[in-house]
Amino acid sequence: MEQRIQLYIHLPYCIHRCRYCTACVVTGDSTAKRAYLEALERELNATLPTLDEYLVASIYVGGGSPSVMRPDDVAKLLRAFKKKLRLEQRAEVTIELMPQTVGTPSLSGLNAGGINRYSLSMQSIIPSELEALDCGFSVQDVQNAVLFLDKFHHNNVNIDIMYGNPGQTLASWTRTLQVVRDFSPSHVSVHPFPGEADSCPDDETKVALEHKAASYLTELGYQRYTVHHYAKPNRACRHFLNRYQGMEYIGFGLGARSFIDGLTYENTHDLATYLAHSGNIEKLATNIVALTPEELEEYYSVCKALLR
Repeated sequence: MEQRIQLYIHLPYCIHRCRYCTACVVTGDSTAKRAYLEALERELNATLPTLDEYLVASIYVGGGSPSVMRPDDVAKLLRAFKKKLRLEQRAEVTIELMPQTVGTPSLSGLNAGGINRYSLSMQSIIPSELEALDCGFSVQDVQNAVLFLDKFHHNNVNIDIMYGNPGQTLASWTRTLQVVRDFSPSHVSVHPFPGEADSCPDDETKVALEHKAASYLTELGYQRYTVHHYAKPNRACRHFLNRYQGMEYIGFGLGARSFIDGLTYENTHDLATYLAHSGNIEKLATNIVALTPEELEEYYSVCKALLR
């Protein structure tokens, strides 16, 4: 059977870093962004010999905020990846969206890249919580983004929401879940707020919030297939599902992680180094670890534990 692999492409540019963000994020003008996209293509070309024996099952474009890039540039990059790699006939191609960037121009441009799954950041529908999270977008931005996705007939949409936020209560969380119901996405990602603050709910309340999401979404017909992911029947994200089933993956871009041939490693987090050496994988890779058979077994056990 042919070996399958999944790809992650990191576009680190963002308007600013949200309070909850732990990703590798940078800012820059249009010239800097073009230079980064060119570096990604050099990394792709350098990686092609490694990928020759693989069939690509999915591509996930994350960040940062990928949708702050010029949509036409992102589409061009994806076409370059598709042209040089062997993709499954119905490979899943996902991109993350920030609500304030979604509109007719952005969706028209991104569609040209063959994207067939969109992941929209919402986090909360409560204005005070969005402000506390320093998201940079408003409730109106979220509502508008959903309307535009619907206008373009995109029915494979994930919405990200977060519990344990500063100032959050069971009542405000229920309101966010009700709006998710009204939006009726095919997929919902439910993540805990990764930080701590005096205004965050206590641990007992956080458990209650998680249980509320699980019961509410299940009643709506969503199936929980990993710790943090819920999907309508046959709408599970293949990228996440394959990852937790232990499929190998390669990451492209600043700070991107890879797991292939028993090795784990990540690209440099230094932008200047990445731009200078993107065509030389050996100079990009850091924290390289060759997993022992016992460590591989443990890795697969952890993956399996995340499935539901």
